[in-house]
Order: sequence, then C-alpha cells, then structure tokens
Amino acid sequence: MERETEIKKVKVKVLRQEGDAALVEWRNRDIPRRVMVPVSEVDGQGWITKESLDAGMEYGLPWAGMVGRLSATPKKLERALHNDGIWTAQDFLHRWRKVQQIFARLVKPDMVKLLNMVKEETKNA
Repeated sequence: MERETEIKKVKVKVLRQEGDAALVEWRNRDIPRRVMVPVSEVDGQGWITKESLDAGMEYGLPWAGMVGRLSATPKKLERALHNDGIWTAQDFLHRWRKVQQIFARLVKPDMVKLLNMVKEETKNA
C-alpha cells in the first residue's frame, strides 16, 4: 500500500508580480526571506509549497556572506571603550555620543568593504 506524502505549504506575501514571476516574502524562524517564483505556484490565499520556495531564485544580496568575518570584534570594542575612558555602565550612559563615535569608527572598515562589494556587484548586474 502506497503512503501519501504530506505536502508542506508556507504562507507567503506576494510583494510584486512581473509577468509570470512573483516576488514573495515569508519568515523562516523569524528571519525574513524573499524569492522569485512562478506566479502559478502561489494559490489565491497566498500559500505555496515548501518545495517551490526552495526552488525559487533568491532575491537580494547575501549580506552576511559578503561581509564574512567582521573586523569589529568584541575585544576591539572593549579596548576602544577603555581607551576612551568608558569602563562602567554610568560611563556608557553619560558619554553616549562618544560610544556612538567609537562604534562608527570600529565598523567603518567593514562598511567600506561592503560598499566596495556592492559597487562591484552593480557592475556585474
């Protein structure tokens, strides 16, 4: 006797339609995801099979993969805070502008790296 396999369906929001393709969005473990799928795969109530989602074309850039390992590590943050005299919760709260400047300074190399990758991506598009 043959067993019926359960088809897993996922509720999606259709963000836009371009010809026979639809850009759909859903949350997977509270992480937003977007893919392009054939319009015909989405039913009238916004349900689509997981298999169709898995076969969809990823939308957007893979930010985490592009950045890779950040140069702004927790140890570098601690060192920078201490170098600027921020040792306690009170220091942190009372010198909030300085804390923001420290964060900006630490992530700047990563932002520049990401910006260059995005520019390169637009050249290839």
